[in-house]
Amino acid sequence: MKKNLFKKIALFAIMLGLVVTTNTTPVHAGNDDVSTDSSGNVFCSGNSVSWSKDVNNEMFMAGQSVSAMDIKVNGSTFVAGYDVSLKENNVGGSVFAAGYNVTLGSDVKNNIFAAGSNVILSENTSAKALYAAGANVNVKGDYDCANVSGSNVFFDANVDGDVSIDADTVTFGDNAHISGNLNIKAKENPEADEIAEGNVTFEQVVEKDKSSDDVEKTVIKAGKATILLSLIKRIKKCIYWLFAFALLAVVFRLLFSKHLDDATEMVKKTPLQMLVTGFVGIIAVPFFIVIASVTFIGLPVAGLTAVLLAVIKCTSRVFAFASFGRYLIFDKLGKRFNPIIETMLAVLPAAIIKVIPFVGWIVGLACFMYTLGYVIKVGFNTLSKKKETIVEPTAE
Repeated sequence: MKKNLFKKIALFAIMLGLVVTTNTTPVHAGNDDVSTDSSGNVFCSGNSVSWSKDVNNEMFMAGQSVSAMDIKVNGSTFVAGYDVSLKENNVGGSVFAAGYNVTLGSDVKNNIFAAGSNVILSENTSAKALYAAGANVNVKGDYDCANVSGSNVFFDANVDGDVSIDADTVTFGDNAHISGNLNIKAKENPEADEIAEGNVTFEQVVEKDKSSDDVEKTVIKAGKATILLSLIKRIKKCIYWLFAFALLAVVFRLLFSKHLDDATEMVKKTPLQMLVTGFVGIIAVPFFIVIASVTFIGLPVAGLTAVLLAVIKCTSRVFAFASFGRYLIFDKLGKRFNPIIETMLAVLPAAIIKVIPFVGWIVGLACFMYTLGYVIKVGFNTLSKKKETIVEPTAE
């Protein structure tokens, strides 16, 4: 449990690093660096970001320090940063928050999704459902149901429905009350029978220590994998990906040439918006798939969305290098060739980087954010144009 938890936190931290380091301009209410679109969405980014005006639709915020206080957001709120603080807000949709220190204290109509190292939900927080994960999670407020994962969890909230807690240590406050069932998975039983009106189940987590024989076998197996064999395997993978990426790049240039060029222009004009949109998509789209798959009507939509997300994930490296990578290599050098040849050459570094440990994963994540951000922004722009199109009646 703890291993999976910190994997999730590490993933959030890496995404935050990619987003935050792209812009260090302070942004405040009324600053020209704040971007809005025709649908009423607000995009804020910078080193220190604060917002104090009502938002007609969705709000997207990313930065080192991010805060919003005493505002009304008609749609959902998507926030990422090192220090995240949302207090005394009224949110008509859901809240998606990720950071190192996340502090929430708002009235949320739908759900709250929060992840970070330190996650704090104050007593004036309310939502239908709470999903929180972090090293240290402090939960207060009122919810219809809650699902909390962490290393250390302090729970002092009022919940009308069921609660599930998965942590190393769990502590309940004096104000904790659960109307439904309570499921706890921890190292020690917190003795919470009086807190829940429904059934209370406890599963004890026991850490298994490896015996000396298991350790010895592991060392022997590791010694058999020589550096030469590992290098040969990586070279084989690299050659495979070189051919695969080059072939896919040709297909993209022949079928989606306009989209490759449009993505390049989009990231040149609004780089942070595109990355923030992609980051939000990585968080929000899987949640949408899970929620939509619950209903019979939404199941086909969830299936199509999952397939589309998988396709974007598998082709994002080629798309990113074939568009923006091509611009960086050939436009900066000032030497131009046939567009197909340029595209093929531009994706070759992607195949090499892919087999490099850790670096390949980081670059792949950035490419995924780049491609998903472009797809989402194109979709939003298309829908916005349809809404703005007005057909005037013909005079008789």
